[in-house]
Amino acid sequence: MEELAPRGPELTTAQARAVYAIRRNHPEAELTFHERTWGFILELTKARKSGGRKVIALARFATDGSIRPDMPLPLARRPAR
Repeated sequence: MEELAPRGPELTTAQARAVYAIRRNHPEAELTFHERTWGFILELTKARKSGGRKVIALARFATDGSIRPDMPLPLARRPAR
């Protein structure tokens, strides 16, 4: 009998709809999921003409089924002079 590979967390219906909506807005983008202890991050990138990749969208999905909004990053302290 064929043994299945272990799978990570699965998307809820709401999360799958969010991925579909993001994908519909950026059909040429490459999807990458990054698994974390609290859930996972969806990253959409597309190629730059100069080489490399540019991140065009991010989404945070928690394992409890929620979609977490982005949180603003705190400003860095000014260097001491």
